Amino acid sequence: MFHKSVVGLILVLAVVGLGLLFSQSTGVNPARVAAAGAAAGDRTISVSGAASVGVKPDVARATFGVETFLPTLQAALAENNRLMSSVIAKLKELGIADKDIQTVNFNVSVERSFDRGVPGPITGYRVSNSVRATIRQLDKVGNVIDQAIAAGANSVGGISFGVSEAGPLQSQARAKAVADAQAKAQELAKAAGVQLGPVISIVETGISAPQPADRAFAAPQAAVPVEGGELSVSVSVQVVYGIQ
Repeated sequence: MFHKSVVGLILVLAVVGLGLLFSQSTGVNPARVAAAGAAAGDRTISVSGAASVGVKPDVARATFGVETFLPTLQAALAENNRLMSSVIAKLKELGIADKDIQTVNFNVSVERSFDRGVPGPITGYRVSNSVRATIRQLDKVGNVIDQAIAAGANSVGGISFGVSEAGPLQSQARAKAVADAQAKAQELAKAAGVQLGPVISIVETGISAPQPADRAFAAPQAAVPVEGGELSVSVSVQVVYGIQ
């Protein structure tokens, strides 16, 4: 029993001695380093920043549709093809490039008569086809809508405005959002009587590209007045600063 106690005591003393030897050889106390690190990590200021950049749109997008309804599928399809070909040709004639015209919907449906909820004979076939056009000259938007309808489009699903290059606008908004966060952090540090330290972390918490609401049109009797208005790109950030 006495022998086991002596051996245990010797092991404890050996461990303590190794710890002292390590701290003396490195000049660092691990416990103090951990405590200092925890304290430094607690001394922070966390702020949010946000900014928006306004911009005039430089592109417009509109959907032009053709819908036909005739007794036979062949007739409905042939008439729809004829009208849509006329619409696409007109769009190209107005300067819209092939890459800016895209088919977004094509549908064929059968319609029947009903008697007390029971389907009866086929009454006809409905064919619909829609293309989405990107118009890069905003002063021509109204005329494009007029001409497309005159060429055979019997529905215009909507129009939206955007910017062709959103990247530089997002960079501007991002820089302004960070500057907004820094101004808030400096104000807080001054009020607290401390000195603002370096940036510890930055997180982008939100970004919005121009997303205007679609505007619907019915077939007009006169030229369509179109206004692009102004769009905005917004960025928000969360920044953590150290306190010196």
